[in-house]
Amino acid sequence: MNLLPIWSDRVAKSKAVETCDSSFNLGLRKSRNYYAADCNFVETPEQARGMLELAQQRPLSHIGFDTEFRYGRPGIRIDKSKIRFDPLSIEPLLMSLALVEPGRDDRDFRLYSFVVDLRNPDLYFAIKEMLSLPVPCCAHFAKNELFCLWKLGLPEPRMLWDTFIFEKLLSLGRHHHKYNLSRESEDSELVKVKEQAEEKREFGLSLVATCQRYGVAHGMEGEKKRLQDAFLAQHHYMPFSAE
Repeated sequence: MNLLPIWSDRVAKSKAVETCDSSFNLGLRKSRNYYAADCNFVETPEQARGMLELAQQRPLSHIGFDTEFRYGRPGIRIDKSKIRFDPLSIEPLLMSLALVEPGRDDRDFRLYSFVVDLRNPDLYFAIKEMLSLPVPCCAHFAKNELFCLWKLGLPEPRMLWDTFIFEKLLSLGRHHHKYNLSRESEDSELVKVKEQAEEKREFGLSLVATCQRYGVAHGMEGEKKRLQDAFLAQHHYMPFSAE
């Protein structure tokens, strides 16, 4: 068919139609019932790819994440109850990811839980893509999680919500030690009141206390401290137990 000159010029100047990427996955969608049935341990690239494909296919509202780690150098005792570690010596061990798919109301949702072995660099591609999704990522006291990501050379989440910071903003000034002091207080009483206020503030901002305030059941409430201490003593190459 002979085209008018103006259309011939348009066709000649137009760009070639881009072909479809051969790497595009045309397979079946991931079974949400399979991944929602239990916590999924990710230790191979195939399992990591399955986790990523599920996250890309489901209409997620947000992704909760947490890390477990140890330190390469011993800590320094600050006082009778506190030990501080050099964050630059952090050695990431595990990352847990909770993919949340909303339902009909706030109480109706489906949860897909994963635990990724951070000692295997072949799995980092999935974490990088997961944290880059246009979905808010949520953590409690995300400082440790960010240090783990930086240590592994991974980017921070595109959108980050730290529930610890939010709870701290809600309670600014409420636990100040001066509220429990009189004008005639001595120095010894001041030190004691400061310590009590600090302990109350630390517990009130903890994940366990935060869950209690909002009526959220914390599955490991009674074991959290014991398990955290176990991770600090975990050798970098020791296998993980099912617990």
